[in-house]
Amino acid sequence: MSQYYQARDIVLWNPSSGVSRVFRAQVRLFEDELSLASGVGPMEVDECEVDVEQFGTFAAALLTYRGTSNHQILRAMMDGFVITVLALAERAGVEVRPSGLVGRQHDVQAGSGQAPSVETEDDLRQRAHAMLRFMPR
Repeated sequence: MSQYYQARDIVLWNPSSGVSRVFRAQVRLFEDELSLASGVGPMEVDECEVDVEQFGTFAAALLTYRGTSNHQILRAMMDGFVITVLALAERAGVEVRPSGLVGRQHDVQAGSGQAPSVETEDDLRQRAHAMLRFMPR
């Protein structure tokens, strides 16, 4: 079984039902965290309409949120979701730039140990582009 994410007539993604459940749970989590609707509509008869404009705003806020924390664990937990969102935005033709919606620093890394290097925004975008080949339509 699979489910369709579409923007009007364009199928953005057709993941398996299990992958879709995980993605939708992460969408809900970050809608709550950002206090912002994602534009990902309800799943009805294995189809979900994505409001491209709203999704672009959500993606920008998500990228900003990730960028305003230096907490390595938070970033590591977010990166796969951010990459997926950026890939879907690219497929939908949405340009995503960090926004000012969530701009102050949060979840600051405590401790004196030096964390491993973290992917930059450009790294995330490159991985998102590469991920598109694994995201069937």
